[in-house]
Amino acid sequence: MLPGHAPCSQYLALMRAASMPNGLERMAQRILDVVRSQVYTDAQLVDQPVDMWITLISQGGARKFSGKNERVVELDEVDLRENIPYARLYPLGKVQGAHPPSSGKIFLVKDNWCLKTLIHETLHCTAINAKRPDLSGYQIMFEGLTEFYTGYTMFRQYPDCYQAWKERTHEICSIGESVDFVQVLGAICHFVSINVLAMIYFWQAHSNWEDSFRGFAQRVRRSGYPKFRNILNTAGGLDLRVRLIDESKRAFGKAKFEDVFESGEKSLDYATMIL
Repeated sequence: MLPGHAPCSQYLALMRAASMPNGLERMAQRILDVVRSQVYTDAQLVDQPVDMWITLISQGGARKFSGKNERVVELDEVDLRENIPYARLYPLGKVQGAHPPSSGKIFLVKDNWCLKTLIHETLHCTAINAKRPDLSGYQIMFEGLTEFYTGYTMFRQYPDCYQAWKERTHEICSIGESVDFVQVLGAICHFVSINVLAMIYFWQAHSNWEDSFRGFAQRVRRSGYPKFRNILNTAGGLDLRVRLIDESKRAFGKAKFEDVFESGEKSLDYATMIL
């Protein structure tokens, strides 16, 4: 455990379970089962794990083989940063896990991950952008959706972890940097069902995400908000988060939407969302 990363009472038991033979694989499968039973029935892995060699800087440049039967790999941070270039964009100590596109694998940083991390990275494996690298321009939105469904998974199955995530009790399992986008999504789900959002996040067995987004807008309109537009088609240089906020105010009512969105307590309270 890194300095300043005080764990919860469940942390040691979690690490013991992870250290058992195939412990990480069983934990990841358990989380996927929870997502399917509690969050989205049709959630599926977009890619299967691939064979790959991993360079271990922590061991003098030795190489480790990770086969197709290994979905979850725990590494020292220096090794993760060496093998997954985009991890270097973050300051030291701030990376907990990663899911390299098309690898089918989850990487966890030794001594700096918790259940929330494994849920988050498992969800990444089920998201359509894992199959559409060209959607990188919407990366912030997909991170927000991943963290949103991470919170929802914990709300449904791991209530103590959900409270710690929402209240930021422990740094290692607190809501991530995408909190602003999560609050937008949480506010939206006080007007339409969480299941409506699933259309633009989870892999739908096809790669036409734009069509899924049109379907999402249609579902919102059918939910009683006929003014809601497909913001992918709206003009202007504003980022997607800003457009989504503006469209939500227009469709749901400015005062009503802002009342939820501007309150961290309300917008992150899954108990008051439409399930």
